[in-house]
Amino acid sequence: MSHTGSAPALSMVSVSKSYGPSRVLDSLTLDLAAGEILALLGQNGSGKSTLIKVLSGYHLPDSGSTVTVNGEPLKFGSAAASHSAGLRFVHQELGLIGDQTVADNMAFSTGYPTKGGRIQTRLMRARAQRALAKVGIEIDPERTVASLTPAQRTAVAIARALGAEEDEPAVALILDEPTATLPVEEVQVLLEVLRASAKSGAAIMLVTHHLEEALEVSDRLAVIRDGRLIAASPRADFTQNNLVEFLTGTPLAARTAMRNAVASANQDPTLIVRGLAGTSVADVSFDARAGEIVGVYGLTGSGRETLLGAVFGARPRSDGEVVAGSQPLAPEDPRAAMKAGIGYVPSDRKASGSFQLLEARENFGILKLPSYSRFGLLSRKREVQESEDWFGRLDVRPSGALEMPLALFSGGNQQKIVICKWLSVRPKILLLDDPTQGVDIAAKADIHAELLAAARDGVTIVMSSNDEEELSALCSRVLILANGRIALELTAGDEGISSHELTEALHRVSADSESGAER
Repeated sequence: MSHTGSAPALSMVSVSKSYGPSRVLDSLTLDLAAGEILALLGQNGSGKSTLIKVLSGYHLPDSGSTVTVNGEPLKFGSAAASHSAGLRFVHQELGLIGDQTVADNMAFSTGYPTKGGRIQTRLMRARAQRALAKVGIEIDPERTVASLTPAQRTAVAIARALGAEEDEPAVALILDEPTATLPVEEVQVLLEVLRASAKSGAAIMLVTHHLEEALEVSDRLAVIRDGRLIAASPRADFTQNNLVEFLTGTPLAARTAMRNAVASANQDPTLIVRGLAGTSVADVSFDARAGEIVGVYGLTGSGRETLLGAVFGARPRSDGEVVAGSQPLAPEDPRAAMKAGIGYVPSDRKASGSFQLLEARENFGILKLPSYSRFGLLSRKREVQESEDWFGRLDVRPSGALEMPLALFSGGNQQKIVICKWLSVRPKILLLDDPTQGVDIAAKADIHAELLAAARDGVTIVMSSNDEEELSALCSRVLILANGRIALELTAGDEGISSHELTEALHRVSADSESGAER
């Protein structure tokens, strides 16, 4: 509940940021009250990340920008000054060390309590427990971070940011898409943590692409587009439909993709998987045909996250057979998969889906270098032209920034570039793990439209996703996994497969899986 009668905990007045002639933030003015949860929404490239970097001291804003924390001016360009003022940040990369305990991870940032040159272990644990209690979560401080669920890890990062001590109290907590990589079943856990954090008195700014969670958990919502504040009002003033219009400038109906046509059962499969086993996958068999979009759905640990990587050869395969067309594929051989016409978009674009230090143009064209070469010389003109065409199709922002390193693009725009790279080589089979993870609603619709166009051109698409609406919008069949096996297959009828059907089926499969384990 916001404390509307008090002075703003965080006040931003005419905050602007330019890179040469390009203005990324344009006179943004926004307040945040103590105890309030404000959801900040905007398309990829709208300026959200730049605003966070200004507040955290990473970027200097343009002259004329003013930020105050509890009425005191914030010194720009200093991370230490931001921290001393009471600003705390939780980024998508949580900065936790997996093989260390929760208590140790908290002490790494706050400092170890010592006496006589020795660490006071009990006091360290007690501090960790108080910090965790502050955000309403119960975790043994002696557990390693690696043993926690994704939501628990994020909760630990939030507890660490808010702290248990009062010498440097947190005034405002800014979270950059904390649920972007969370399994759907764990989002509610984290939303409860945010509510508890607000009750402790901290002002919360939640940056998110998920409209449903913004409408559920926030007191107010603010929308920025092209660096400008478009709307800022109490939650009751917004619906999902008008939020989409504020975000994109177009109504929701114009952004909705249609499900692809069901492939004929008489067609020969282009992808055959039989008895596949590997990490988290025990025994999976399925076929997929040209022009079909097949979904893979399941809870964390069901095998959903590792299945397609094993099919492509990016993950270990201990048993089973994969056939592309008529060509059997050896395990752990991505080159052979690519030669057979298979493309793969992994969920972790930074670790294995892209080259962060290379330019956007180079990331796009890396699979097509032979086609750009003639007599051993690279045709830069053709590479640039194709990059421009594809970046325009998926509205990659900032537009025209072909020479900018990939690392400087927002996460959603990086994802668009990775998908462009694969679509441009016209694969026969395209495997995608969470293709729109961290992508705003407008970009998601653009990606969906390109996937549907590829399916209409005869590409076989298999996509793993934890987004029921995405699977419902695109897929003619959905395979639901549990315990490394396909527990249920849903086939679209005349009305498709609704997101409600998917949710019900997942809960039914999960309940059957748990009861089977008990027996």
